[in-house]
Amino acid sequence: MWSISDSGQLKSAVDSWPNVTVKNAAEYVKRSKAAGADYIKLFQENCCSFAVPPGSVAAATLELQTAVTKAAHDEGLLVVAHANSVEATEVVLKAGVDGLTHAFIDQAPPQAIVDLYKKTGAFVIPTLTVLASLTAQYQDLREKFATIASQKGLVD
Repeated sequence: MWSISDSGQLKSAVDSWPNVTVKNAAEYVKRSKAAGADYIKLFQENCCSFAVPPGSVAAATLELQTAVTKAAHDEGLLVVAHANSVEATEVVLKAGVDGLTHAFIDQAPPQAIVDLYKKTGAFVIPTLTVLASLTAQYQDLREKFATIASQKGLVD
């Protein structure tokens, strides 16, 4: 894994990702399905929770996410998304995803997002415990459980 200060490694990792565009979205989805994919996962990230500098990962446009989602649905594939902010969640919900693999963590749910979930019927896998680890909330409790697990030899 790269560190925040190693922008060369980060750039190299990001550059290795598939170059999906609105024009080649359908081709990308077909190749993925042919390779065995049974769903497509979108990545909508604005670095609000990553340990990388903001702007290090270019956020996909609504147009691109919509093109990929439509192509996947045309191929009979489920579409899920990674989005850890309200802004990113709004993009993928508007793109038509079937569900989100995380709840957002940057703020309490605004009514507009609740309404968008209701309108689209998208599901969410909250992963609240994992996402809480990105914050300082309940840090003392997490440290207590880590200490107990260590003392019992469950973790090293």
